[in-house]
Amino acid sequence: MRQVANSSKARQLFSNIIKVKNIKVVIQPAGSVERKRTLGIVYGFLKWASGSKSNHILPEDFKPPDEIEAYILQKSERLIANAKSPTPTLTDEEIEEDIAACRVESLDTQDSADQLIEEVVTVIIKRRGLTDKSESSLSNYVPHTV
Repeated sequence: MRQVANSSKARQLFSNIIKVKNIKVVIQPAGSVERKRTLGIVYGFLKWASGSKSNHILPEDFKPPDEIEAYILQKSERLIANAKSPTPTLTDEEIEEDIAACRVESLDTQDSADQLIEEVVTVIIKRRGLTDKSESSLSNYVPHTV
């Protein structure tokens, strides 16, 4: 909030918000769900705070613009391509086949349960011929034991 505190009008506030870097030091991409959500929340607050329901706690300068789409902007080609990428899905039968193909002696410890999960993910990746992109998203489900 400190990064946009010097905004003296609603339009300036919106312009400043779209330039703010998040905790990952990344600006919310144009057209992204994150940017749309952030600007929607700010829009709703400013509409209320500069209106009669709040007894006009903010001056007229902070009345939000009628349309905020210009601040949200179009999605980049990369975001559009990612949205169009198919997400690999498996039927219950395919999952059961993949689990049956895994060999784990017993599940009496957390390590053996983790081993089973790692084995299942590996088998799914190999048997289903998933791409590198899918592998990386599946690897998020593999527990990392200490």
